Amino acid sequence: LVHVPRYSNSSSLQSAALSPPRASDQQQQQVEHSFIHSSVFVSVHTHHTQIMSAQPNLRYAVGSTIAPGDRICSARKCGGGDGTYVRGGNIHASAVGKLNLVASGDAFVVTVVLDGEKQYPSSQVLSVGHVVLGRVVRVITQQVFVEIVSADVTGPLKERHSGSIRKEDVRAGATEEIEIYASFRPGDIVLCRIISLGDSRRYFLTTGEAELGVIRATCSSCRENMAPLSWKEMECPSCKQKELRKCAKPQDLQGNSKAESEER
Repeated sequence: LVHVPRYSNSSSLQSAALSPPRASDQQQQQVEHSFIHSSVFVSVHTHHTQIMSAQPNLRYAVGSTIAPGDRICSARKCGGGDGTYVRGGNIHASAVGKLNLVASGDAFVVTVVLDGEKQYPSSQVLSVGHVVLGRVVRVITQQVFVEIVSADVTGPLKERHSGSIRKEDVRAGATEEIEIYASFRPGDIVLCRIISLGDSRRYFLTTGEAELGVIRATCSSCRENMAPLSWKEMECPSCKQKELRKCAKPQDLQGNSKAESEER
């Protein structure tokens, strides 16, 4: 039975309403607050425990140095990233570096980070459509041989690649009108696009676009750098000698052609 106090008048009722809570009520409130805090702590701890338990079991600690062939973990609970490969249901290292574990959504990915600023050889692979920078090393009647030193996607190449510009790929138009010796000279710096992987020795390149071609050439008389006059002619600023080249369209800092800038 619950005892309900009776009050003789309204003043007694108001004083009872304004009176502070009893000790039993304060204890009940403290119990409720402590229960809420404990519930939040338990839920957070449980979530953290689930995340920790979801991590794959690695044979090596994160940050440790591993070598090619080292078995890192099972491929069932983890994915392989850069510097790894999968064999027999396990993830192995394919390079020497530091082991790294990255959370990708609900899954984990292991990678091997190379020391310093080294890049993986796969990032240096050229493909069709890449714009490359090269140096003309030899000119013959039907084609030009180029040493590729850089690409727009990969940047400077650690290993030099060989390419060739065939007569029909020098510029758009009639092939019969093109003269290789009037388009390139040994030592010219050219901007080309890869149109084919070619054979096992070199890539096939083209300078058929207006933005492609010779971007730097030296005068055959005074060895000064020449400036382009048109798409097929360059002039030496020192001796004023003119030479034929397949020139790339000059670009200013805003990416506009030189002719468009002069019209403005």
